[in-house]
Amino acid sequence: MIVLALVNPKGGSGKTTTALVLALALAEAGQRVALLDLDPAGNLAAWVEENQGRGDKVPFGFDRYESSDQNIVKLISGFVDSGKYDILILDTEGAARDTTTKAFSRTTHVLIPLSDSPQEARKAIVAIQTITEMEDVYQRPIPYRVVFTRTNAAIKTRDYKYLVEQMRAGDVPVLPVELVARQPYKTIFTEGKTLRQLESDGLKSATKAIENANRFAESVVGFIMEGEG
Repeated sequence: MIVLALVNPKGGSGKTTTALVLALALAEAGQRVALLDLDPAGNLAAWVEENQGRGDKVPFGFDRYESSDQNIVKLISGFVDSGKYDILILDTEGAARDTTTKAFSRTTHVLIPLSDSPQEARKAIVAIQTITEMEDVYQRPIPYRVVFTRTNAAIKTRDYKYLVEQMRAGDVPVLPVELVARQPYKTIFTEGKTLRQLESDGLKSATKAIENANRFAESVVGFIMEGEG
């Protein structure tokens, strides 16, 4: 089973949005998906509560780490050992915490979300260093990709171009598909709905968001499959 952690020690880097959008797209594509919310902010838990509150069926498995009384490794293992899911997505907290380090014990792949900000890029370097340290601790490779989020779909900024060049120069692997800035990615949290529900409501911009989400999910699956052969 794939355990995919979204990691960046900087809060507001787009981890939670990426986790939800990816889970929805993978579930729609027929994957058996689960989400584990490790972020104290609990935005994913709030989305699930709102979605269920309308009587909707959440299209993925879900649980939340709420206190230090819980065992993170056991929470993850519960999903892995259940045999019910193909992929478990971990939304880690926006800080370098012990919870994230413990989660690496069962993590198989990592995405590092960041926007085209030099400040966030520096935090991404910290995340990469953490991955390298965890590979040494657990004596196994942990493949990762940097993924740009909230980018402009039409215009590539100077900062974005610079960061891409720096990543390439440093041989940092970058996911080829970005999660671009789309209003529906915010609205799903505001209204507790899926992108498809927003599209059904008549929100025209949801269609473009769905197209981007599907391409993004396909790219993530491609990344995961690289090491499966």
